[in-house]
Amino acid sequence: MTPLRCRKPETFTGSNKREAAEETDELGGVSGSAVREDGQEEKSERVQSSNRRSAAGVVQHLVRGLFGLLAAMACGTLYAVFLSAHHDRKFWFSARQELERELSFQGGSGLYYHFYKQMLAAPSFAEGFYQLLVDNGTVSGQTINSVERFFLYPELILSFIYRVSGGQDYVEPVYFYLGAVLGLQAFCVTALFVCSWMMSGTWVAGVLTVSWYLVNRQDVSKVVQAVPLRDNWAVPYFSCQVAALTGFLITNMSSAAEMFCSLTMSISTFTFLLLWEHAHYVLFVQGLCLLLMDSLDLVPQKKTDHVQKIYLSSLVLVYLFHFQNSCLLSSPLLSLLIGFMLARYFQRRMKMGPFVARLLKLLLHLHLVFTCGITFSYSMKRLCHQLSPVPRRAPNTGSGPVSAADADLSTALLHPGSVHLSAVHPADRLQEAQVRLTCWSSCFFTLGGLNQYF
Repeated sequence: MTPLRCRKPETFTGSNKREAAEETDELGGVSGSAVREDGQEEKSERVQSSNRRSAAGVVQHLVRGLFGLLAAMACGTLYAVFLSAHHDRKFWFSARQELERELSFQGGSGLYYHFYKQMLAAPSFAEGFYQLLVDNGTVSGQTINSVERFFLYPELILSFIYRVSGGQDYVEPVYFYLGAVLGLQAFCVTALFVCSWMMSGTWVAGVLTVSWYLVNRQDVSKVVQAVPLRDNWAVPYFSCQVAALTGFLITNMSSAAEMFCSLTMSISTFTFLLLWEHAHYVLFVQGLCLLLMDSLDLVPQKKTDHVQKIYLSSLVLVYLFHFQNSCLLSSPLLSLLIGFMLARYFQRRMKMGPFVARLLKLLLHLHLVFTCGITFSYSMKRLCHQLSPVPRRAPNTGSGPVSAADADLSTALLHPGSVHLSAVHPADRLQEAQVRLTCWSSCFFTLGGLNQYF
């Protein structure tokens, strides 16, 4: 008997295939959606973890900055306390009388404290200020402007604060003066701490800087031996200026921080020049370093120009505050600024071209800067000498007449730069100065013309 074989219908097979495909599509869609959901969850988790890490980094940065600032303030305060205790032990300052305390100011620095007492003894601040402007008791036989000659703005400001704050009721004038100077030394140490912190990125470097400053205090400061000296008032502002300049030259600094550093640098530069007669020499060395950095393209030109504007504006303001002091017109800092601006005007393409051409341009640039600076300084000195008034001679109170040679000798001793004890005629000296100026100018314009071929 033959077995029966059933043929499977094609319709059923096709329908099964479609059903299987539909089931596969459904499973694929479910698995794809599950994968997308898992990816979104992982992405959200990564975002949340990055947000948590950023928040933790910000908190850690704030805590580190707060701790560093507290360490800087603590170092400055402890240094001021140490200086006060050391000064009192060295001179037995608290156990002495008032006159003996004033005599402890060594190196002729007691003269500055004398002007401070004179301001406090005056009936009013305005009257005391006028007495310093027409001082006829400091230099025998002459009436001088003591504020201009001795840079007495620290005593003027401190006496005004002492009067306004009513300090005479709870502190003696000498302790108020001493406390102001020692407070500035604390400010100096704090500025050095911040400067080292910015350059190294850690406040540990600031602690090391303060430690080395304390160890070498005999070489870096004379505040213990002679408290009223001008450098004891001015150097703290220079430390602040260096810290602000360091922050300003940092490339990844924000605009707000850069503006704050610029404002701080402007104020500290002006104050530094106002308080010390040798401040422009120190800033001249700083300007030389800035010139070399700009010539080697280590600093952006925009920032270099901004720093030079601060130098120039501070010099102009100090020149006005010091009653048109001619020494500032012939200062090396102003000569360097003038030479740098003129050399940059003639060398607009100094940082372009191959290596050899740039090296030659650099050498020519430095030569132009120093040539222009020396020419300007020499010209201003000669001009100020020609325009300076002849000093008044004291009347003859002796029995006999005073010869011309003796009068010139006495005038030369009082004013070394006003009389030339030489056999050269003044007309010959003027002609020699004109020849030198002509030679420098011709050399300068020749080099400026050669620069056009590079």
